Amino acid sequence: MSTNLDHDLQSYFTDMEHLRGLFQQYVAAPALPKRIMVFHGVGGVGKSSLLRMFRLHCKSEKIPVALASGDDAKSALDVVTHWTEDLKADGIKFPSFSKTLEAYRAIQAKVDDQARKNQNRVVDIASKAASKTAESAGGALLGAAIGSVIPGIGTAIGGALGGVVSGMGADALTDWLRGFLTKPDIDLLLDPAKKLSADFMEDVAKAAEKKRLVLLLDTFEQMSALEDWTGEIAQKIHPNVLFVLAGRKLPDWNRVWAGWMMNAQVEELKPMTEEIMRQLIQRYYATMRGGEPDPVQVEAIIRFARGLPMVVTSAVQLWVKYGVEDFQSVKAEIVANLVDRLMEGVPDTLIPALEAAAAVRWFDQPILRAVLQKEDVRDVYNELRRFPFVRTRVEGLALHDSVREMMDENLRVQDSERHAELHERAAVYFEKRLEKVVSEGADRLLLERLYHHVLVDEEAGIKLFQEIADEFIRYRLVSRFRTLLNDVGNYHLQNMDSTLWIMYYKANLLYTDVRYEEAESVYSMILANKDVKQKLKAYTLADLARIKSRTRYMNKEGGIESLLSMIQQSNDLLDQHDLKRGFNFINMGGAYWRISQDEKAIEYFRKAVNFFEQHGSKNEAANAYFAMVKMYAVRGEWNNMFVSQSNGLEKISEMDRSFEDDIRGNWAVAWSWAGRYCESAINARSKLETNKKLGEVALFSALRDLGFALGMQNKFSDAYTLFSEAVQNYHNVLHLDDANTLCFWGAVLLKQGNYEKAEEFLNQSTSAH
Repeated sequence: MSTNLDHDLQSYFTDMEHLRGLFQQYVAAPALPKRIMVFHGVGGVGKSSLLRMFRLHCKSEKIPVALASGDDAKSALDVVTHWTEDLKADGIKFPSFSKTLEAYRAIQAKVDDQARKNQNRVVDIASKAASKTAESAGGALLGAAIGSVIPGIGTAIGGALGGVVSGMGADALTDWLRGFLTKPDIDLLLDPAKKLSADFMEDVAKAAEKKRLVLLLDTFEQMSALEDWTGEIAQKIHPNVLFVLAGRKLPDWNRVWAGWMMNAQVEELKPMTEEIMRQLIQRYYATMRGGEPDPVQVEAIIRFARGLPMVVTSAVQLWVKYGVEDFQSVKAEIVANLVDRLMEGVPDTLIPALEAAAAVRWFDQPILRAVLQKEDVRDVYNELRRFPFVRTRVEGLALHDSVREMMDENLRVQDSERHAELHERAAVYFEKRLEKVVSEGADRLLLERLYHHVLVDEEAGIKLFQEIADEFIRYRLVSRFRTLLNDVGNYHLQNMDSTLWIMYYKANLLYTDVRYEEAESVYSMILANKDVKQKLKAYTLADLARIKSRTRYMNKEGGIESLLSMIQQSNDLLDQHDLKRGFNFINMGGAYWRISQDEKAIEYFRKAVNFFEQHGSKNEAANAYFAMVKMYAVRGEWNNMFVSQSNGLEKISEMDRSFEDDIRGNWAVAWSWAGRYCESAINARSKLETNKKLGEVALFSALRDLGFALGMQNKFSDAYTLFSEAVQNYHNVLHLDDANTLCFWGAVLLKQGNYEKAEEFLNQSTSAH
């Protein structure tokens, strides 16, 4: 729905006729000349206003249009939800999306209800996983915010019990959920964005078959961690949908869509000329007050604004509302000095409210009450609603980002105690809200709480960020981990150590996304920084070794020596009780195994088991056993393989039976090597079902392993279908394991008696190695 502010904008919007005309031509064309329009430029140059003008045009022409902004949308789910609500107002139906969203809400409610009814069961599961709390620095985190991790749990229980629940590992918590939810329900609960995004695309496609649709996405620079997701939306959206994006920088979609630029109209928005600014001032003044502005003041504002329409309109508002006239005295640093001037020109009674509004990223009356510690804030809230720089957001009101950041920084420099006090009040407010919220909205509150903790005490705040990130990784909540990094990546941090830790976790995400070379590049940048501290250096060396332990690095001359040295350096830097030491032992064992020093490998795998058991980390001890499984499987030592697998499964059996399915599936191929083809096929099918939510590489290996198991049972047609699907659908990841794939396929061909083709595949496999 268009707002009064949008219609006011229409009365004074100046310049960009070319871009407005271009947009109008696009939406009117029978077939879109380009599917994407991208507008980029510096802050305050008018990108957001241009998108609002596009929206008004669509409304006037009865073209369904939806607008979302990186300011409001912190996750992919936020974006599609905002788009859906906007398009519904234009009569677009969303049957699939609405059904899934309703199911998601119902699951959340069910979890909330079970959490209240079955507190004893939750405590029992958590007590079995108590060692997990001891090992995790972030154990207390979910006591306050576990509703953000598994919505409803912890927040519904509250108090001390929430802290007990936070002691669960991901597998224990999943085990509890399996007591009353189906696997599809758990998948939807853990990652709603994936299914809801797909349903949104499906519903939009049906609507776009009948009419043109427009999707607008503003402030894209605040969504850097969602870049791949937006790129996939842009690529896969129906060809009758125009996707318009605005931000300070161009999107980097080359990884997910190399040819996106051929499908896009890219335009840079530049500062206004003096003549255009003069027109804008006259129109805006007429809108605000009527009549003609004082020419002297017009020229003063032009010199002050430096071509930024946001500054022009704000200056006119200051002039009309508060009588600020001495713009000629303002220095060159436009926005920062504009803030100083703004604070000088407003009534003293409003300055505390402005400081409070600048301390928070959005506000309503309850937030203002908490931050100002004032019972009645209705008057100042209403004054702020009409104030320059203030705009409406989904949650309430907010100052323009640039102004808010500059005002807050200005307060930090001039009155650090007042600055810390405001942010501490805000942090307490969001903590209390987080304790009361049930499911929906917990993620947003968690992010706000973290933001204010960082600004009160950056070092302590970054530790809290690490705890949250580690919990998200532990709970395999990749979408929420991505949202967290997206938000934290927009912080203006003071300490290099904080920046480097965020880089470290971004590299973790790249590794999770199977972008190993990019992850390695980030890790190398961290190590090259002269300010990197001991613990971060140790962690980075360990994770870099994990990447370099891949076969292609081991084949290089001196590769194994370099890897062992890297792991040893990491261990030398680590605290004796840091769990990273155990993972380093696993990596070192794997390195020795790759150079055929099997006794050394076993020695380090057992060191890892002993280390984790001493520190009460059962799941991690299981991981060390599973590393032995892999080695014994390749060596053909089936008895040792099954004993190691049994030992590993024993460690996790009381935590979560579903994890056992994952493990058995991961080693389905080893069962085939042992000649137990039927069991291998059963486990491989389980792996295939599990891996449907884990991405291309996981699906690729699942299809390949099932094909091998069936082929060795003489089910050749089924095997070739699976091999072909793996290669055709996931050819971009084939290079990661092409030798094994060719070897498995060749073995099946050999069993079938197709010797010529088998020889061809096996020779190719040898060459790939």
